[in-house]
Amino acid sequence: MTTYIAVIALFLFVLERLISYKPFVKSKAWYRRAVLLNIITLLTFYFGSLTWEPFFQSIEVSDPLINMSAPVQGLICYVFFNFVFYWWHRLKHSNRYLWRLFHQVHHSPQRIEVLTSNYLHPLDAVSSLIIGAMTCYVLLGFNSLASAWFTLYLGVMGYFLHSNIRAPRWLGFIIQTPQMHRMHHEYNKHRSNYCDI
Repeated sequence: MTTYIAVIALFLFVLERLISYKPFVKSKAWYRRAVLLNIITLLTFYFGSLTWEPFFQSIEVSDPLINMSAPVQGLICYVFFNFVFYWWHRLKHSNRYLWRLFHQVHHSPQRIEVLTSNYLHPLDAVSSLIIGAMTCYVLLGFNSLASAWFTLYLGVMGYFLHSNIRAPRWLGFIIQTPQMHRMHHEYNKHRSNYCDI
């Protein structure tokens, strides 16, 4: 699944340079900082999946949803995660201590593009991983294959929402679009759009 996410991220990275929705803001040393933080975030995700995911897998519970296919389980997990994450994300914005400790780094860039998706403080990345693992394994009782599909949906949406492209207007009636998420990142206006759906 990681390969699919990387290919889609690369596709969106190239696409936003070919048909940018907004001009890219010039920012000194942007690529150096963005690539460094993306590497740190991706390493956090990788090592997190090696450490606490096995713990959460060991306490997965039996559930009637367990008989569904892994892609469907992953989608269900993605929907449930968005509900839980909405409240966590909203709390990070409304509490100044949580804002500074977890989420301020993600909103610090002036540029909104694919690289902004993983422009995260390590604690922000860890909190998302724990919420995702608890949703998939503990709350829903799914296995690692369902978690892989969930990761695919979450990763693709993260890159899509932060891409500098214009999505079709009709898509905004189903899911959040990059144009809508861009408003969430505007300075002193990020009081809405706390989840993907």
